[in-house]
Amino acid sequence: MTARPFFWFWFLLAVAACGGSDAGSSDAGSSGTIAPPPGGADEACPAPMFRSAGDGVCSAGGWASCPEGSTARDSKWGCQATLPETACTGASRDAYGSETCVPIGDCDAAFPPANATLFVDPAGAVDATHFTRIKDAMAASTAGAVIAIASGTYPESLVATTDLTLVGRCAAKVSIVGAGSSVRGLRVESGAKVTARGLTIAKQFIGVSVGVGASLTLSDSVVEANSEVGISLSEGVSTFIGERLAVRDNKEGSSGLHGWGLNAQAGATVTVTDSAFSGNHYANVRLSSKTSGTFERIVLRDGKPTTMEDVGRGLSVQEGATAKVTRAAIVDNYEIGILAADATTIELEDVLVGRTKLARSGAFGRALDAFGGAQVHAKRFHAYDNHDASVIVVESGTHVTLEASSIVDTAFEKNGLLGRAIAVQQGATVDVVDSAIANAREVAIAVFDKGTRFTLNRSIVTGTQPNGEAAFGHGVMAAFGSLVEIADSEIASSSGVGIAIGDASARVARVRIRKNAIGLYVQDGTTLREAADSVPGPLEVTVTSDTLFLGNTTRLSAGIVPLPAPLAALAP
Repeated sequence: MTARPFFWFWFLLAVAACGGSDAGSSDAGSSGTIAPPPGGADEACPAPMFRSAGDGVCSAGGWASCPEGSTARDSKWGCQATLPETACTGASRDAYGSETCVPIGDCDAAFPPANATLFVDPAGAVDATHFTRIKDAMAASTAGAVIAIASGTYPESLVATTDLTLVGRCAAKVSIVGAGSSVRGLRVESGAKVTARGLTIAKQFIGVSVGVGASLTLSDSVVEANSEVGISLSEGVSTFIGERLAVRDNKEGSSGLHGWGLNAQAGATVTVTDSAFSGNHYANVRLSSKTSGTFERIVLRDGKPTTMEDVGRGLSVQEGATAKVTRAAIVDNYEIGILAADATTIELEDVLVGRTKLARSGAFGRALDAFGGAQVHAKRFHAYDNHDASVIVVESGTHVTLEASSIVDTAFEKNGLLGRAIAVQQGATVDVVDSAIANAREVAIAVFDKGTRFTLNRSIVTGTQPNGEAAFGHGVMAAFGSLVEIADSEIASSSGVGIAIGDASARVARVRIRKNAIGLYVQDGTTLREAADSVPGPLEVTVTSDTLFLGNTTRLSAGIVPLPAPLAALAP
């Protein structure tokens, strides 16, 4: 990718007349709608509603209903995750949609389990079925053994070579702690199938490791404070199932690298539900090299950078991996909330990404960064209080769809610049439908470069403010040969231009352009004409006659207007 420095482009304006009305119709309300506001059709609908051209009612789009596990923001634009204020500790975990920590396992449950065949107690007697060390019980086991582990701290490194089940009394009372600087807390060797629950695995080199062709189901457990990685599937095709886990505070190794919560690669398969990853380094969860991951009701929070790598992501999906994420809170991570790179495929549903922190460079802080041919489909994706560009999509072949989603309150980078909701560059494509873009800075939607395409349907872009240098404040802009298509939508309350097109093409159909400083600007050789709804030609902006200009300070204007440049920091 070619980085471009940040500077302002100045273009000469060439504008033709365009048709439009001064008011919309007044249809009766129906399900999900209300009648026009008392001030008339040129007034705003109450948040989070909108009205497109030709429709007199205020409609609540799909973005307006916050998914289970979240609440509406004070502005009514967008949703935010419901979580404890700080990450949970000890034998408790963050739970999606809960303001309080939930316990991991039940220390009062009957123990040992009725099907146990071997028993471990550090203070107990030793015989053919009773042991003081877990590894001794494993050495004596046969395929299918169930090993019950009583309360205690076990300074061991466990290696499973046959099928078995490990049952700890509970994570609060059974700890498998560091037994050396280069060992694994629990290792499942090739071909073995292991089930484990009720454990805390801590202060190891690698907490949990699954070999080629092996399988591990881990539940009601804590994996924390290991160096290098908490849970590792890095050797080849293997399987991991995690349920009700806390994977936290795993640290970078002596090289200053890694510290992942979960690292899966080389064709592994991962399924995780009702679990939390917090305070891990580089990435709370990392999937690469054709790995498949399925996640439901998870929390990824407080990712931290390493000494050598200035990243602390929530979810990183790379190198042809695939991920399906349903009901997730990805908050307070560092640099990027979700990374989609290198021909990956990601499905997101009911996912909230908020408060991503700026990197040490002062850039990034993004909710979603997609490049390298990644394919992302997001439904009810809600991004809030991110930085720089909440969603950035770059490079030919990269495609992102946002449906029934919201991107709100994007903040500046370190110099008080940017604050864009969506940036699309270098031939990428983005489709936004039934969504809300609110309270961005500088430019809400910025589209650059030949071959780049952006569509906005049944959506609203509102409240775009200038950057920290009091510049711009445009709702939608396109430049450098890109194409923007806007239909059945509302562009409102931009401090600059509602729709600004320079050296690009645009289709504007049944759009309500309301109370912007300037409604529509077309410049740098691009022509403007009223036309039936159709895809425009090169350097042409077509506007349908039923597009409405309402209450703008200036509807169409001659002169010179500054347009911001593409982002220079595109992707890691």
